[in-house]
Amino acid sequence: MNITDILRRHSTLIVLILLSLTFLPWLGMSLFNTKGEPREAIVAVSMLQSGNWILPESFGGDIPYKPPFLAWCIAVISLITGGVTEFSSRLPSAIAVIAMGVATYKFFKRHSGSRRRGGMTALVLVSCIEVWRAGMACRVDMVLTACIVGALYSLYNYRNSGYKGLPWIAILLMTMGMLTKGPVAIFLPCVCLGVFGLLRGDKFWPLSGRMAASGLLALTVPAMWYVAAWQIGGQEFFDLAWEENFGRLTGTMSYESHVNPWWYNIVTLIAGWLPYTLLAVMALPVARWKVLAHTSWIGDSWRRMRRMHPATLFATVCAGVIFVFYCIPSSKRSVYLLPMYPFMAYMLTLLVLWMANSTLAARRLLKCYCGIIAGLAVAVPIVLIYAHWRGVMLMVHEPLASLLANIPQGFVGWGLTLICMGCGAQTLYLLLCRKPLFCFNAAVATTFVMLWLTAGGVLPVILGAKSDRPVAEAVQQTVPADAEIYSWVSTDMLRYYTVNFYLHDRVRVLNPESLPQSGHLLVGESDRELIEPLLSEHGYEVKEVLNSNHRSCDTRQNILLLTFKK
Repeated sequence: MNITDILRRHSTLIVLILLSLTFLPWLGMSLFNTKGEPREAIVAVSMLQSGNWILPESFGGDIPYKPPFLAWCIAVISLITGGVTEFSSRLPSAIAVIAMGVATYKFFKRHSGSRRRGGMTALVLVSCIEVWRAGMACRVDMVLTACIVGALYSLYNYRNSGYKGLPWIAILLMTMGMLTKGPVAIFLPCVCLGVFGLLRGDKFWPLSGRMAASGLLALTVPAMWYVAAWQIGGQEFFDLAWEENFGRLTGTMSYESHVNPWWYNIVTLIAGWLPYTLLAVMALPVARWKVLAHTSWIGDSWRRMRRMHPATLFATVCAGVIFVFYCIPSSKRSVYLLPMYPFMAYMLTLLVLWMANSTLAARRLLKCYCGIIAGLAVAVPIVLIYAHWRGVMLMVHEPLASLLANIPQGFVGWGLTLICMGCGAQTLYLLLCRKPLFCFNAAVATTFVMLWLTAGGVLPVILGAKSDRPVAEAVQQTVPADAEIYSWVSTDMLRYYTVNFYLHDRVRVLNPESLPQSGHLLVGESDRELIEPLLSEHGYEVKEVLNSNHRSCDTRQNILLLTFKK
């Protein structure tokens, strides 16, 4: 048995190993450095501390903005690993993206009839910036995406089986998705499959009934949680759940949240698909514009779409429905479009295969893209090494020089730097003697190595400098274990999430209408000018005990620690 036969026989295992190497080793290397990650992780901390797994409170009174599935996953993993850490908090997202990548490989390998198409789709998917970034973060988005995409795959298989029985796997995934973020995890899979089924000639009412039944069954367990949470949280929980799930969609939220125009989604797709956006742009000169020019956009396009290969049509429908749906609400973020990415990855794979077997100009453009990626893989490590050397030479009370001196970081960082240069050089060599498709595979492998270098050698240094963890450690050393720590931020709904996470949910929100007799207060330098006069008016003596000289990654203000006493 030669190497080719071994690769084919164990292709799923190879994809699994490659994806695991891309995400798992680096999860705990970067500290929390944005408010989003510790805000999710702290829910799991409060779950484990309070024993309340339905609607736990953090900061002494804040209820979660999202349903609890991600927090449940983090809490269970943390029980096994011994505590809530960056690694255990990000692991659910990593498991989700790995599972989605393997499922994408198996789905398109089966339904496109080609192992190559399935493999390329999966690898392109997880190596684009947006998917890779979401798979490395403690956020609900990747878990939700994996549930939606998995449900879509399952519903497609359910239709192919002749609608026998019920799609229990899809129902389970939609249940998990709704418990992760909300009803969108049920709505999108059912609508996408419904539109696809109608285009393939299914009857409207039987199809609608099957999708409605699947959706209602998926609602059962989440409805039980919503009732239990409402009994605990009352009107406050009801108002929050309504605003997050329906107010965000209809634009009736009490506050503005990521409000952007519809074309913002196009911009985020262009950025999120890097580096493959470059390939798509380069393919424009060799696109079949003459064919499109002789096409009646309404009649011919409709007939051509219905004659598509089923897998291609399904990918087109899913990407289109998801994009249109997320153009409706005024609230728009790049991560909302993540369920589109597996289907767009399949389309990109078809583009690459077409270019590799098309005209000489198309093949040259494909090789040119590979050359750009290989050149970056060689040039970026050289720049990092030079910056490291300059940082070492200039490291005298210069924060930037000190930062550069630590990039790459440690043995792993230096090893990845050299491997990245080697992969880039090898890909450049292959451009001289190999066919375009082989070179593209080498460029994808080089992209993976560049992501490893970024996650293992660069981001831990850069993001570690932004993190509020040193502030939390200084507060821990300054404040006695039995003393109360409060925080106050002038912006509504903003908290010191990162500091509170590293203080194990020890911080409480200061309520100016119900002030304690004494305590320690975390406050920003600008916010101090607002809260200190109020405390003085109520007869409190205020003193500064710690100036962190650190700009918070949550509030963007220099963090101070004050004491106040009646």
